[in-house]
Amino acid sequence: MNDPSRKNMPPFSSNAMRLSVREWLGVFLALTILGTLAGPIWTGLEVFEPPVDYRIPYELSEDYWLFGRYCKEASESDKSFVFGDSFVWGQHVRKEGTLSAHLNRLAGSERFVNAGLDGAHPLALEGLVENHCAGLRNRDVVLHLNLLWLSTPQADLRADRVPHINHPRLLPQFFPPIPGYQAPISEKLGIVLARHLPVLTWSRHIRSAYFSNAPLPSWTLANPHLNPLRQITLALPETADDPHPDIQPWAADGAARQAPPW
Repeated sequence: MNDPSRKNMPPFSSNAMRLSVREWLGVFLALTILGTLAGPIWTGLEVFEPPVDYRIPYELSEDYWLFGRYCKEASESDKSFVFGDSFVWGQHVRKEGTLSAHLNRLAGSERFVNAGLDGAHPLALEGLVENHCAGLRNRDVVLHLNLLWLSTPQADLRADRVPHINHPRLLPQFFPPIPGYQAPISEKLGIVLARHLPVLTWSRHIRSAYFSNAPLPSWTLANPHLNPLRQITLALPETADDPHPDIQPWAADGAARQAPPW
């Protein structure tokens, strides 16, 4: 129905509040300042004291903000970084059985840092270093290449539309094009934007460390009687030091020896 009494009302007059251009600029400026300072302030509040032979907790494998903080603090001392996938991270061993831990014992000091990332494709490792570990410039790095990532078209992402890809937020989003990675344009743009706005990566850190990787709306729906502010304890989860619960010999499922044409 047409209401004659509404004909002379100004546009958007039903809104409770309308911001002018100057007010929108003020909001943008305030959010920019908040986004710039949130990470440094949080670094001073959150307890993070990596023990000997520390490795990023498995449940925080996609917390690249924490990984960047880990690299930054370790790079301030004269240490060498050991980069790689689950082989370096040590999926089937305790932390004292990792490659970096053995290197530390051989060196007689805590010289090597475990910078392994579980499930990290070589392209993901490149993205991790380029976008989250800027402090590695002119530092000694040990890089482990797991050739299994090159063993099949699915593993090296040459096949079309690989169903499951680890760490897609670390991959190149537009160039070079990756046949196996076919995310929506909007998702790729969001990932690129997050690389230039650290507050977005920091917000994912809060989600990963304190809300079990769940978005806040989903978490509150699943936990209606809990106060979300009480979840933020400023104490990070510790790395579980048990070997993989399903550890089995490599041939247990009937797999045969292979000799890929490297």
